[in-house]
Amino acid sequence: MTLGRPHADLPPGPCEGHIPALRQEHRETGPPRGSHAPSRGVGMTQPEDSRQRGVQSVDTAARLLRILMQAETPQMLRDIAEQAGIQSAQAHTYMNSLKKAGLVQQFGPAGLYGLADQPLRLARSVLQGTPLIRASLEAARDLSRSLGQMVTVDLWIRGAATAALVLNGRSRINISLRDGSRSDLGNSASAWIFEAFRPADPALPRPAPAHLARCAAIRAAGVVHVADVPVPGLAALSAPVRDPEGTLVAAVSVIAPARHLPEDGPQRLALLERLERIAP
Repeated sequence: MTLGRPHADLPPGPCEGHIPALRQEHRETGPPRGSHAPSRGVGMTQPEDSRQRGVQSVDTAARLLRILMQAETPQMLRDIAEQAGIQSAQAHTYMNSLKKAGLVQQFGPAGLYGLADQPLRLARSVLQGTPLIRASLEAARDLSRSLGQMVTVDLWIRGAATAALVLNGRSRINISLRDGSRSDLGNSASAWIFEAFRPADPALPRPAPAHLARCAAIRAAGVVHVADVPVPGLAALSAPVRDPEGTLVAAVSVIAPARHLPEDGPQRLALLERLERIAP
């Protein structure tokens, strides 16, 4: 990935028009005959200003990625540039390089910018060092192989249940779901797992009694089943992965045609039994 400002045209050198004088000076002060002048080849130290520009380029790219990471929705270029404290033209140059690296993508006709899949893959690689998340991913792979159905692992990222792993089953289903897809209560069983098991946010209004009752029922059952949302004819079954203190770490979900995924079918038992074997 090559990041940085376009090279500006260099101004005329201060000695332009004085080449003969330079040559005369070289004859008088140059190295002794038979010696070798140092070359600017391998082993020469890169000029300090070049190294500094390289560090500044990385810092700027990281700042832009942090802005996108903290944003809830894709952003306009001018808003990103304003938050980063740089000109829009400079931000555009960085965004093009970040797009080529697979770190940023554009959405919709307005060309709004957001994170691409690559940062999520990088994050997942880091998170796999966390024992519970690594175990959750392995449990999902086991379930996908044994059930032959789509299985996902969702993490809480930027204020929403976000798919960190999507495994297609033996038979493909008609749903637009991939790594990085974000879910909400209207279209996801995993979102209900996070709603039920995460601590309530005191800054938000208290939910309605029916909402609280459903969350309590999910916690009691240890699993949630939804059907016909967001796609009619599909169903999802989701259960939590928690650490020894009871803190929610991830949600593992099975997704299949509703006729093959009843609320109390064998997939429910298989899901719960497999997650119970996850050792903290």
